[in-house]
Amino acid sequence: GETLDLNHITIIPTEGASHIPYLVYLARGQGIDLPPVILLMGSDQEGNKAKQRLKENELLNEKFILQISDIRSGFTLAEGIQVIKLEDIIPLPICVKAAQRYAEKICSASKDILDLITEASIQEQLLECKTVFKAIEQLFNDLSEPGLYIEEVGFARNVIDTIYELEKQKKSTKEIKEFEQNFKHLFELINRSQSRAKKELKEQKISQKIDASKKEFIMDKPSSAKRGEAKN
Repeated sequence: GETLDLNHITIIPTEGASHIPYLVYLARGQGIDLPPVILLMGSDQEGNKAKQRLKENELLNEKFILQISDIRSGFTLAEGIQVIKLEDIIPLPICVKAAQRYAEKICSASKDILDLITEASIQEQLLECKTVFKAIEQLFNDLSEPGLYIEEVGFARNVIDTIYELEKQKKSTKEIKEFEQNFKHLFELINRSQSRAKKELKEQKISQKIDASKKEFIMDKPSSAKRGEAKN
């Protein structure tokens, strides 16, 4: 339960919470064999709205919607982190290194600018910004350096590159351990939800088969049937 088996799970990126209801509709499909669908999303305003729409349209049972703030108790977090978006469970030192790496590799930032991207400066932004990424984004804006910007996909890639680098150098083992623990906890919850969704669908299919058999029997024997046929 500590990893995601990508042979049995398909991850569909949503590109924003506003697209979630439509993507859930597409993922569920309209056929007989519906796939088990679970949803992981942020606990920001957009995520809350998407959850409300899913409930109103009865597209997905609420128990299969995981919002990141509802599961925060199992994560190891730095002070001031609220856990609203997925990136909030990445240890802050890794986020700092990833932000510095992005600024250097993508924005060609000088060493003076890189030195201003610190845990303290990001935590200061967290007093007003709700998420780690928003805090980093605001810090980049406040530095007022021409060409300095950051976007989520590039930041995520630099998080991965930073982790590979730290593992290779065998540095910051505390942060790597926290990263692994946080994502193991997340994957356990995803796998548990997936198992429940599979079980529920299986029970629904059995119920549907029984109903179909009953209807077929009544159509074949509209007025009478032998006891053995009824038993079968």
